[in-house]
Amino acid sequence: MHLCLGCVALGGYDYGALDEKTCLDTVYAALDNNITHFDTANIYGLGRSEEILGLALQNRNEIIITTKFGVCWDHNQKTTYKDISSKGIRCALEGSLKRLKRDTIDQYLIHWHDGKTNLSEVVETLDKLKDEGKIKAYGCSNFKEEHMSPFVNKFSIIQMPYNMIQKETEPILRFCAKNNYETMAYNILERGLLTGKYDLRTVKFLGTDTRQHSFFFDKNKERFFKTGLDTLRLLAKDKKVTMANLAIAYVTHKSFISCLVVGAKSREQVLENTKALQIRLTKEECLLLDNAFNNTF
Repeated sequence: MHLCLGCVALGGYDYGALDEKTCLDTVYAALDNNITHFDTANIYGLGRSEEILGLALQNRNEIIITTKFGVCWDHNQKTTYKDISSKGIRCALEGSLKRLKRDTIDQYLIHWHDGKTNLSEVVETLDKLKDEGKIKAYGCSNFKEEHMSPFVNKFSIIQMPYNMIQKETEPILRFCAKNNYETMAYNILERGLLTGKYDLRTVKFLGTDTRQHSFFFDKNKERFFKTGLDTLRLLAKDKKVTMANLAIAYVTHKSFISCLVVGAKSREQVLENTKALQIRLTKEECLLLDNAFNNTF
């Protein structure tokens, strides 16, 4: 199992504005702490996240970049739409290669199914791109098992949300682990909720920070998460670690997950995230955290 830097925040949109120096320092901090895997997507910051990685990681061959395609931006409507057509894939790939300043993508993932394109056509296109040397491996994100099953020998990477609250993706992660996929878990801190630093009754996200519209940060839902957060807080205090450390450590103890995608907005957050890899949990502690949010809804 290894830690991957999630780079959605580096796009300077979904988690609020972030200046270029801070973004670059965050990437450099990851490299300084032996993190050599970076996860992004062409939609993050409308390409800015990829551009930041392109600036920070050019001429480095020891790193792995995972990027995603399929979510597009409609400039007229100011909203997103999905497109995983062959034409859409090739257009997205050329843009990502340019922004990342690379000749090939290490891991290229379908971000979301668009609900209309035949996946056989998608796989055929991705195979051609692989033969052309433009991508090394491909997979998918946010897919259902029934969509993946016909292509079990084609995809090699799956990325799904997974954390103490959001565990409904466990069956598909187990299915993929059994079939020797690299299983990447994201949203491990539930967009910051599991860090304990936000008071849901008073927190206000500004600008383009999409958490202001999130179900998990609705002040009227605070009572649903209180018991689970209290459990996490008390155990973290007992083990003399932060809640964020413990929430990440919880996922490291899941054998069906091979890669943890954890975001950061600063050098300090990167350093904090790496500490979680040193935390060991007993079976009883894992069970306690497993059940912490069972009665949330």
